[in-house]
Amino acid sequence: MAKDILKTGSNLIRQGKKYKAFTLLELIIVMAIVGIFAAMSWRSFVKTRTHAEVEAVCSEIAAAINQTRSYALTGKKMLFNASENLVPDYFNLIIENAGTNDQKYRIFAERSGFPTFYMPYTYIKKGITVQLNPGSLSGAYFKYSVPAGDKDLNGGANSHNITNVVISKNSIIKTVDISKYRAVCR
Repeated sequence: MAKDILKTGSNLIRQGKKYKAFTLLELIIVMAIVGIFAAMSWRSFVKTRTHAEVEAVCSEIAAAINQTRSYALTGKKMLFNASENLVPDYFNLIIENAGTNDQKYRIFAERSGFPTFYMPYTYIKKGITVQLNPGSLSGAYFKYSVPAGDKDLNGGANSHNITNVVISKNSIIKTVDISKYRAVCR
């Protein structure tokens, strides 16, 4: 039986049948090519994921600003004490700790003579930087009067100069442009 088997390179001949196999060098070359393609696609995947994260935070902040203004326009009633649903004088959106690792925002309502009604905080994903224009502020709030929905330029000491919010991570940058009527993520 041993005399029936001849070994020549990567071919085996046994009783007239030819069997093919890959050499170790061929397998290593294919694995190297697959590794190169995987590394190139991984970089693209990470950049796409980062872009999506920044876009999501930008959209969330623009939506929160628009929602705050919408509450003011519609005169949304809030439960200021256990027995009364009242329309507030102002709705506010506060962005706290901008530019730090503990960035968060929330909506709250004010009515004279009653304690402030706070909604829960929404935390911004770590690693994403939120900067306000002007960038010297570490926190700001947007104050909208009820029922007109006008931005109160005098009531919020940190709100009247803010025209945009910049959201960034690595080299990906998005901006929330804030006008008198709406906030838009660009």
